[in-house]
This record gives sequence, C-alpha cells and structure tokens, in this order.
Amino acid sequence: MRRTRWATAQVSWLGLLVPALLTLGGCGGIDAGSTPFPGTVVYVDPAGAYQFHLLEPPWIPASFDTVTVFVVPPSNLNDVTDLSAAIYSLHIDTVLGTPQGNRDSEASGVINTSTVPTSMIHLVEGTLQTVSGASGAELSWQPAAGLFERDVFLAGPATATFRLQFGAKEAISNDDMITQMILSFEPL
Repeated sequence: MRRTRWATAQVSWLGLLVPALLTLGGCGGIDAGSTPFPGTVVYVDPAGAYQFHLLEPPWIPASFDTVTVFVVPPSNLNDVTDLSAAIYSLHIDTVLGTPQGNRDSEASGVINTSTVPTSMIHLVEGTLQTVSGASGAELSWQPAAGLFERDVFLAGPATATFRLQFGAKEAISNDDMITQMILSFEPL
C-alpha cells in the first residue's frame, strides 16, 4: 500500500481552508488540561467512525469519498498545488485485516516501490496502544529523497482497522507531535 491517490490530488489551499475552519469550529475547542492532550483540538470524523487530537501546526482536514486528508500547508497559500507540497500530511482510511497484518504487508511492499537505494532503506517497525485502548502496529521509512512516511494501523476490540498515513519532508519516525496524534486516536 503506497501513498493513497489523494497524495497527488490537485487542490486549492484556500479551498481547503474555509471548510476546514468551519469543521474544526464545530468539532471541539482547545482543551486546557482535562485530558492527556492539553492544548489540542479534538477532531471528530463527520461519519462518527473516530476522533483524535490535532496539535499545532494547523492541520487542515478535507474529506474525499472514504479518505480524510489532513495537511499542514506551506506558508504560501496563494498557489494551487498538489498535496505533496504540504509540510506534513495525514490520510486516514479503513483497511481490511489486523493492524499487524497490514503493517507486515506494507513492509513487504516498501522495498519494491521505494526510489531510494535498497541499501539505504531503513524500516522502523513497532507496536503501540493508544490512550483509548486501541492496539496498533506502525512502520516508518523514507520512500524517496526528501519524503518520509509513517504508517500506523489501529483497531479497537470491535472496530474496523484504520490506517493513519503520515507524510513529511523531514524524518518523522520519532516525531513527538505525530506520536501524540497517534496515541490520541480513538476508533468509535
């Protein structure tokens, strides 16, 4: 499973900004300390499938079919550009199977699609449990020069498996902001 087709979707940042601000305004406010994620905004999926805490920088959501895409846009919002121009991106969708099975499948496909030399591919695998009790498996790597990816597969005891597919222009396998977003994810 490589980057979803939304990774190259043409969008206008201004076209994402207005609906995103309206969406965030209705989905929660700044939490100053009643949860383990103070200073965050709770994002609730419009379909009610999940919720999680967004941290700064300003993540802007947009929904396409069954995928929700969040981006941290570049500082120049004037240009119509593709999502690969984002500083950070996050795609959330559901997948079939278990978190570990999806991670293992992803790991086996990384070598076949990476554009960096095989000797330079460094896969970082791990397992985790979110604050809500969802269990997960993750994989981080560099699929191309200047692009880093961290995929996390999470499922609750009686929920679908969700794929959180983070992309960035810097290494994110140990990024605290990304980790907090993952740990706050709650399948509903």
